[in-house]
Amino acid sequence: MLLYFVGLLDRDYIARVPIL
Repeated sequence: MLLYFVGLLDRDYIARVPIL
């Protein structure tokens, strides 16, 4: 469950990087 939560955060972070 923790890995899944981290995966969601990682995906969201990667999605925000190009914007910055």
